[in-house]
Amino acid sequence: MWKLFLVLVGSTVAACLNTNVQDLPRWKSEPPLPEINFEPLPENPVNGCILRCKDHHMREMDNEWSDDFTLPLFNFLKKTGNETAAFIKLQEICRSNKVMEECLRNCNQSQEASIIMAAIRSWHNSCMNLEEIREQFPCWKENGERLSGGCHLQNIRLQHDMQLFAQNQSQQNVENICLDMEQFGNCFSQEHGKYCGYRSQIIIDNLNAVNKETLLKMIKIKWNNIPPAYMVAEKVEVYLTTKQNAAKGAIADDWKNLHDNYVKKLWHQLTILTKTLVNKPAFTANLNLEEFYDNFISEFELRINALRLVEIAIPIAKYIHNKDKKKGIEFLQKIQKVVAKDRIAVARLHTGEIELRLSHKGKNDQIVDLKAIRDQIDSTQKEVDTLIGVTEVHAPFYKVSSLYLREVGDFAGYYREALRYLGVEDVNKLSKEEKQIQAVLIGFAALLGQNVHNFGELLAHPILKSLDGTGEKWLVDVLLAFNSGDLPKFYSLESQWGGWDDLKKQKDFLIAKIRLMAVMDIALARPSKGRNINFKEIAEKCQIPVDEVEFLVMKALSKDLIRGDINQVEQLVRVTWVQPRVLDNSQILQMSARIAEWRKDVSSMENIVSSQAREILTQN
Repeated sequence: MWKLFLVLVGSTVAACLNTNVQDLPRWKSEPPLPEINFEPLPENPVNGCILRCKDHHMREMDNEWSDDFTLPLFNFLKKTGNETAAFIKLQEICRSNKVMEECLRNCNQSQEASIIMAAIRSWHNSCMNLEEIREQFPCWKENGERLSGGCHLQNIRLQHDMQLFAQNQSQQNVENICLDMEQFGNCFSQEHGKYCGYRSQIIIDNLNAVNKETLLKMIKIKWNNIPPAYMVAEKVEVYLTTKQNAAKGAIADDWKNLHDNYVKKLWHQLTILTKTLVNKPAFTANLNLEEFYDNFISEFELRINALRLVEIAIPIAKYIHNKDKKKGIEFLQKIQKVVAKDRIAVARLHTGEIELRLSHKGKNDQIVDLKAIRDQIDSTQKEVDTLIGVTEVHAPFYKVSSLYLREVGDFAGYYREALRYLGVEDVNKLSKEEKQIQAVLIGFAALLGQNVHNFGELLAHPILKSLDGTGEKWLVDVLLAFNSGDLPKFYSLESQWGGWDDLKKQKDFLIAKIRLMAVMDIALARPSKGRNINFKEIAEKCQIPVDEVEFLVMKALSKDLIRGDINQVEQLVRVTWVQPRVLDNSQILQMSARIAEWRKDVSSMENIVSSQAREILTQN
């Protein structure tokens, strides 16, 4: 009964159940064959001619099928490990299919003959591309167990459906088989991509694209009503066509492109286009994104790269979240089940969830449940830390983490996290307005952040150039004044920074901070052997009375900005160490001059040793 089902419903379809459809470079195809009449035919007992063709074919294929739905080729490779023999066997399968096709042409027309002919034709493209398939043999042989075992649960469900169908050939059982075939195919395709790479996945996807279409034709032969599982594509096309007809201009073209890529099964292009459109204000202005997902994206989401699916889902989740906070979070949690095996995608999804929660504010404009957000940031941070290198999730995570710190008023934390974000984000992707906002926010955080005494990294970042020619250009000048401890320049800019309440209210804090940075700058500008600084010099640089110098230096020592000791009697500060910092151009020039002096000292000592060494060595 089992093998009879494989033949009558299409042995090659069952063989290729483990396939999926992706964005496929098309294989070469042979010339079109004469069309087969797929009109439903009256039920008749299977005639002897068809049975003889079937029996001959099954004898040649005997013992090559496995109960885990792998191709005869996979089963053969797994058993023998002989690539040459497997290729010969593949050629025999193609030959056997041609023999069976010729045999069936000599039989009277019937449902069974039409079904088997459709199944055999699903092999044509594979048989036209044997060499390309052969190139994958080494990986398939090496990873045979992984490829067949990675989808064990889907395999069990499909076996169960087959057994039910053997007992009751109802339309519902056919629909269950169709659905589980799709899931099994998606899983198997992903396993191929995981272990054998993109080309192997394309081959499996091509097989599935052909066989899925073939199965639909075979179902149409047997049943007048197509199972709902195969009506999805028609539903999607109707949805896209309706939207295209209702739209105008460029938006209508966008819908047409979606429709064309979907019909052609160009999944990669469709993914890129969909991601672009869900972030395009003109396209989403009058679009119900939840409906867009339900009627379109959900049908092919399993064919989308996991990270890209999350990036598409996040704008949709924001749309839903604006209407119903709970449903927006639940939508992302549903997507998480689809991408659960991809660590980068899961981390990106959690980042999107944090962003949604940050936008949920109460009546007093305060974020709801800050503790839960903090906990989720911590857990997502651990996920991000396990990723190797800089991934596409790092920038979004650092961005939402910095947003949280800004909301809670942690200027120093925001400054550090925003620098991380700018360090991994491609600034060229940001709009001019976004650059200016980021520059102002991080500049204010640098000034107001506790224990932030190093502005060099920020001053070296191109984000500050976005403020050139704007009303906030003064902010860069203030940052430069702080970095060099230039109090006169800071005071001269007060008419500009004093207009901002956040800075005006913290004037005393800002003055104390720039004085500490002035102490650092004095120490840094001196050579390591000449860091005995008198109180008077510090007082002049920091614009304070001499009797306040000791307290200022003690504060710098306590913050570990410098190390050394104070000689109160001689009114000297001896600095032995200055906190490392990112230098600006002028500071680098000073460092260069000091290195040049050091080289002179080394050369001088070398000459002394060279000229006096003989006398020293020969001295009794």
